[in-house]
Order: sequence, then structure tokens, then C-alpha cells
Amino acid sequence: YHPATTSLEDYVGCEGDGFEVIIDGITYNESNPTGVDTLLNSNGCDSIITIDLIFHPTYLDTIDYVGQEGDGYTVTVGGTIYNELNPTGIENLSSINTCDSIIVIDLIFNPTSTTTITYEGCEDDGYSIPVNGVTYDESNPSGTEVILGGSYLGTDSTIIVDLVYHPATTSLEDYVGCEGDGYQVIVDGNIYNELNPTGVDTLLNANGCDSIVTIDLIFNPSTTGFESYVGQEDDGYTVTVGGIVYGESNSSGLDTLINANGCDSIVTIDLIYHPVSTHLIEYLGCEGDGYTVLVNGTTYSESNASGIDTIFGGSWLNTDSIITIDLTYLAPVLGNEDYVGCEDDGYSIIINGTTYDEDNAIGTETLTSFLGCDSIVTINLIYNDIVYGNEDYVGCENDGYSVIINGTTYDEDNSTGTETLTSFLGCDSIVTINLIYNENPIPGITGNVDFCFGGSTTLYASTGYNSYEWYDNNNVLIGSNPSVEVSSGGTYTVVVTDNNNCSGSNT
Repeated sequence: YHPATTSLEDYVGCEGDGFEVIIDGITYNESNPTGVDTLLNSNGCDSIITIDLIFHPTYLDTIDYVGQEGDGYTVTVGGTIYNELNPTGIENLSSINTCDSIIVIDLIFNPTSTTTITYEGCEDDGYSIPVNGVTYDESNPSGTEVILGGSYLGTDSTIIVDLVYHPATTSLEDYVGCEGDGYQVIVDGNIYNELNPTGVDTLLNANGCDSIVTIDLIFNPSTTGFESYVGQEDDGYTVTVGGIVYGESNSSGLDTLINANGCDSIVTIDLIYHPVSTHLIEYLGCEGDGYTVLVNGTTYSESNASGIDTIFGGSWLNTDSIITIDLTYLAPVLGNEDYVGCEDDGYSIIINGTTYDEDNAIGTETLTSFLGCDSIVTINLIYNDIVYGNEDYVGCENDGYSVIINGTTYDEDNSTGTETLTSFLGCDSIVTINLIYNENPIPGITGNVDFCFGGSTTLYASTGYNSYEWYDNNNVLIGSNPSVEVSSGGTYTVVVTDNNNCSGSNT
């Protein structure tokens, strides 16, 4: 009797490695790792097979980290460096069972929060802001502040401050033209032209800051010149000015060209062709204008303004040509701008762009006269003072004194006031009226009246007055003292005068 045979189908592997075995049509694998199957061996007896498949588990681990950008954290797994540039990955290592050890790396680097504070204003506008205890303003307009752990994630909070203070802009409105060309420009509602050629206006620029515009308009004067020549008839001399040929048949004229400033250049042409042996060269100009003329080799100018030259054989008759030179250089024209007015009358005058008034009353300006020479104007403005006066009077009650000033009567009932007249200079004359009317004194009289035995009695007036006058009933002066002695009855009157020279009486 043949015995049954036994065998073992065992396996040691790793989870997920896919190993399987099929026995008697049954599949054994990771989900069906054990069992017993009976087959027939070669002897036709049972062959008992025990299946034991072991799948060791793989090892799984996680490396987690939460930090912030730039903190420098790194970790090395399986020879690979994980950091902010390589924050995640999976590494397969070998465990003690020779199965995989899977490491999941997950590094989180939270960003720091960044806030930008910006401002645009103008220089000197006073704007400032405190950040993290630091004041940012025009003198400290930018910077970076870090508030540690200041974000909601607990990371640093970075604040960037950028304050811009725009400067005031400046510009120039300039123009170069000619007198009388009519050019004008309007800046901020102000008209600038030949009468008002310069100024400074402040507008607002595109940044909302001051835009300072300087206006400088130049109006160049026209220039004058002379093209003079002294020759003799038929000498063939010609000159071309402004495209016109001047010669013996067209010997004088006035041409207007354009000078270097682009303004009129007025050229006077005066060609002289002497038919006779005498001629006069005259010139009327201004001191210092540089005019000269060459006659027979001699230069005549301001320092050599007159003379007589003889050109032998210089006339068409082959006789001497006598030339008299008379150059006149006018001195500057002197003038005065005088004014006589009153204090605070507001009079002013603008000469050559300068304002003369009560604060700037005298000066000298140089203009151009109608002859083209300097015209020197002396300015003398006089502002006469306001005249103050008093009408004072000290009198006595009922003395009848009155005065009429400016149509108003001042007397005992209207004794004070102020009147404004016009002085002999045409300015205000302010008169203060103060009339004083002192009370008239009334003296007291005492005395005994007793004439029974043909005697006399003494009358007394109150004392303290400057003078006393006693009168009887016939108005005859009988005494000049504080008392008087009388010898008969009647009416007696005393008249007194006090220190104010006022008089009063009592009877």
C-alpha cells in the first residue's frame, strides 16, 4: 500500500507584489493566501498540498512640516534633499522585511504677508503716517517694516511704505518779438503783453501740485541805420538795399529790412553826388551810437564831429572839392514826471515797468525818445501832509462869541466839533473846534444901613475876585475895592471880574 504524499507550497513576499499560484484550478494570492488541496500522485494515491503564502505589509510614513518662506528648513530622505524649492515627494526605502518603506514628504512654507502703503501728494503738504512705530513723511518717504508673526498664519507681516511727494513744477512762457507786434498771452486769466511783459503765476499741475509759470515777454525795438555816400556826378557809385539799387538817379530812400532780432531795421539811404566843388555832410544822431563817416582818408565821428576836407581835382570840373563835415550827436533828453498831491490819495504812475507811488516817490528811468536817443525821466512825486488845526476860544457866558466853519455855526450851544476843509495845497485840513464859555461870577454883598445920625456905612462884596467896581444909582464909579463906604441911602451895584476875565454884578 503506497502512502499518501504531502507537500508545502509556501511563499514570503510583500503586499502588492502580485504573486499568485494555481493549484487544482484554485488561485492562491494575497487575497486567498492559505489552503489545503488533495491531488493524485504518480502512484495514484493522495498528494496533500498545504498552501501558505505570506505577504508582508509595506511600511508607510509621512514627514509633515509647516513653516514660512525663507526660514531655511530642509530634510533629506533617501538621499534626496527636500526644502522650499522641492517641498513634496514620495520615497521608497527597504524595510527589515525587504518590502518597500514608503515615505510621503509634505513640506509647507507659508508665504509672509506683504502690504504696500502708497501715497501721492505735494512737497510741504504735511502728510505723514506711523508704521510699526516709525513715522514716514517727506523727510523719510520710503522703507520696509517687518512685524514678526503679524499675519493670520503666524508668519511675518511685511509692510512696504512708498510715499511720493511731487515737487512744484516750473515753466517759462517766454517770447521774443518786436515792439508793436500785438503779441499777448493769457495765463490764469491775466493778460501779458507789451505793457505787462513779465510776471509769475501759480496754477495746478497734473499731480495737483503748484505749477509756477514765469512770463518773460521781450519786445525788441526797431533798429535804424544809415547808408551814406559822398561822391561826384557820374562816378558810377551804386548800392543795393533791400533789392533796390540806389545810385545817382535814385540817391535817397527809406528801406525796411529785418534785423538780427527779427524786427524792422530801417535803413536811410543818402547818396550825395556833388555837381560842384563844395558839399556839406550833415548827420543827426545820438551820443554813443557809433556813427562814423570816412572823408578823404579822415574818419569823422563823435570825437571828431566837424571839419573841412579838400579833395584836389575832386569835382567834375577837375577843381578842388571842398567838403564840410557837420555831425551832430544829440545828448539824452531830460524830462521830469512831477506830481503834487496828498497823503493816501492813491496816486501812482508806471514808468518803464516800475511803479512809483507814495512808498516809491522818486527815481530816474531811461527810455527812448522820438529821436531814438535816451530819454532820462526824473520822477518826483510829492504827497503833502494832511493839515491839522484847532479853533480854540475861552470866553464867558452870554458873551455872544460864535464862529462859522465849513458852513456850520459854533457858539455857546454848539461848542465842540470837527470839520474837514481843503487846504491851500488841495489836501484835507482837519479843524478841531473847542469853545469854552466860563460862568459869570455873582458876588455877594453885606453891610449895615444906618444913617440916622448922618453917619456912613460900609458895603462888603465877597472876596476872591481880580477886580471890583462899585457904582451908585447914577451909575457913577465910587470905589474899586472889595468894600466901599457910603454916606446916604440908595441903590449900589458892585461889578467883579474873576480869573477867567468874566464879569458879574450884584445890587
